[in-house]
Amino acid sequence: MQTPLSKLAKRLESEISKIQIIDPHTHLQHRTPSAGLIGNIFSYHYIRMELSTVGMDVERLMSKETPPDECVKNALPYIPKISNTTTWWGFMTICKALGFEGDTVDESNYKDLCDIASKTMAENGWYKKALASININKSFLTNLPDEDLSNCDRDSFVPSLRTDEWVLDIHEKASREKLEKMTGSSINNICDLK
Repeated sequence: MQTPLSKLAKRLESEISKIQIIDPHTHLQHRTPSAGLIGNIFSYHYIRMELSTVGMDVERLMSKETPPDECVKNALPYIPKISNTTTWWGFMTICKALGFEGDTVDESNYKDLCDIASKTMAENGWYKKALASININKSFLTNLPDEDLSNCDRDSFVPSLRTDEWVLDIHEKASREKLEKMTGSSINNICDLK
């Protein structure tokens, strides 16, 4: 028997699921909008941070030199300690969307997860299916100012300028030189930035 609350919840879910979403910030790359390997998703800094807080030496076991899917294997002993977090819930939601049927990731199934994810993400147009499945109409990219945006799928993505380099690193000589080259202006003091 459905309670009035469960009827309301179903009605709300039905209405909300019809809403087209604009994703204001994504880490997708327009040239390669699919992660390719589950280890690339797994290595996202939120998961790394949680693994670090439960004792994993992420700098060593998930280094840039470590193959992405090996990072998943290295984290297996630590996964039970983060399995009650929203970050882990989000990761498992992604795994299920990729076709993984496990309830968690462990020694018995991590290779299956890696294989299933790689196969699914290699499918032509996978990213479009993934975005459509969660009603994302457009995603705003975070682009470097000198990034080549030719062949950007403008039906799915909206390029937007990433300014960290100038906001956070303008004191760095390399950042200033890059900005000078792009603008054709010399920057010697703050007044030159107007």
